Amino acid sequence: MKGSIGPASVRQQFIEAVFVLDVAITQVANERLNGQVMLFRDCGVKLKEQLGMAEQLSERFNSLARATGAAEINLEKFRNSLQKEIDHQISVWISLARVEALSLFGTEEQMHGAMDQYPSIGGT
Repeated sequence: MKGSIGPASVRQQFIEAVFVLDVAITQVANERLNGQVMLFRDCGVKLKEQLGMAEQLSERFNSLARATGAAEINLEKFRNSLQKEIDHQISVWISLARVEALSLFGTEEQMHGAMDQYPSIGGT
């Protein structure tokens, strides 16, 4: 997936991004916020729309795949295969929150130390 940029790759990247976001948000809400909704209403609506688009996209692809004998997309298996990406997304969010908290309540040295631990948010 990472090496190509054809229509199949774009489709898979869109579906993956939407699923990672949805599952990561749900997981953070359940594990850290006692299930409290953490999105503004309009953002939740937009995410739901994107989930619907991803499902429609996979249904249309599967229709074409059946007609041509190509492999279909199994959304449940695909979603389950994304745990590594979901864990990474959650880790980035937690790291960003830690750095932000340290920027407000810690020392500059603590904040930069936290940033240096996480290259994906600006460290080395």
